[in-house]
Amino acid sequence: GAPREAETAIMAAGKAVVVGDSQELSFLLGKSLALQGDFRSAATILEVTVKKSEPAPSGEMLRLLSESLLRSGLTEGRVLTLAHRALREATESEDDLEIASTLQLVTEIAFALGNDALTESAARYANEFAVGSTQPEVRGKARLAVGFFRLVIGQYENAISELETAEKELRVLQPDASYRRALNGLGISYTGTGDFEKAERALLKAIAVSDQIGDAAGSTNSRSNLGSLFLDQGRYPEAKDCFRLSMEAARNATTPGSYARCCTNVGTLSIILGHPGTAQEHLIMAEASAERTGLWRDRVMVLLERTDFNIYIGNDGAAWQTMEEVQALMKLHPSSMGAESGHFSRLLRHQVYATNGWEALQSVVSKDPASNHGRLPNRLELQLFEAWAKIDAGIVGGLEEGRKVVSDAIKVGLFGLVSKIHALHCLPVTIEPITGVSSGKLIAKIYRGPGGDRDPDQ
Repeated sequence: GAPREAETAIMAAGKAVVVGDSQELSFLLGKSLALQGDFRSAATILEVTVKKSEPAPSGEMLRLLSESLLRSGLTEGRVLTLAHRALREATESEDDLEIASTLQLVTEIAFALGNDALTESAARYANEFAVGSTQPEVRGKARLAVGFFRLVIGQYENAISELETAEKELRVLQPDASYRRALNGLGISYTGTGDFEKAERALLKAIAVSDQIGDAAGSTNSRSNLGSLFLDQGRYPEAKDCFRLSMEAARNATTPGSYARCCTNVGTLSIILGHPGTAQEHLIMAEASAERTGLWRDRVMVLLERTDFNIYIGNDGAAWQTMEEVQALMKLHPSSMGAESGHFSRLLRHQVYATNGWEALQSVVSKDPASNHGRLPNRLELQLFEAWAKIDAGIVGGLEEGRKVVSDAIKVGLFGLVSKIHALHCLPVTIEPITGVSSGKLIAKIYRGPGGDRDPDQ
């Protein structure tokens, strides 16, 4: 529970030892660095340690190397190979705790690489393992894998059930990264179901655990998720603080995927607050970080944000060209979109309507109705756009539908979501822009959102 202190002690013990010469000390140093989120340094040390291990590296050593490579943006095929080796070693040594930990990692790697079948298979195995175990920590880590799977496929109620069980099992133990992941997953899942107060509490607790154990990567992830929640709610100063701290932690943790997500979040915030230069600056940073990860979903995430930016500045032609890039990537990787599914669906609707009209949009909506999206903010975002398109196309009932959807979003406190759609010129109610007044400030004043009586930039 104190990786920084462990690193200091290990370095003191091994001052005269070259990394790799002492297998045990090198492994412990790599482990402490991984626990702190310095995955690039951890990967460098663990690579050497694994190669020099006699007679063979342990399952834990292989798992930590695989995880360090994944989170530092080195995602070539051997990451999954290492995880499979780790699982085999743990199984042969009958180490149930290591098996459960590795199953959680395999589930995450498989999803990151777009292997939906393996993601589901690993989660199924983890579920069987959880049912059969009598050890709370083993059950908790196995349930974490199942909860992650339910979360990424959008089954938020089921994810909450699994993750609440994992959190209870892991709570009684010394706080670690797995406990933080359970809390973080609960925060995301509660956001999906619209239970924003529970989401905020879970994410704040996840951040506290990260800070307690010195987990910079965990801090980055949970602060970014909390910032996204605040952004949707129109709590812009709090969102800015979260993103600032998250980006600082991401730099320390050498996790380019997390850094890319932070930058896209700041891009969205900047669009809402009317700062195109800042949005463009962070988009460029996000693109560079996504390139480093090599993960297609990170690339899609940034391209979708780039599409929003082009719509915001009125360059629809460039926006639809970017969407063509997104769809080309998706043809190469026909797997679950995960967190970006709602964003993609809204932009696909916009592209189809802008280029082919109302009838073509109806075809898209019939294949992918808003009601199929389990995440409440995504569902409302799609409904907002569809109502706007209905009004724009002159379809009877569009104005009434638009007012209702905006009212629904405001009632649950999603002032930031409404502001984003206004900034993208497709809010289904007539609110005339005012020169020098951002969408965030305008919506806050009209609908009495958080900070509506003060400048949201402050």
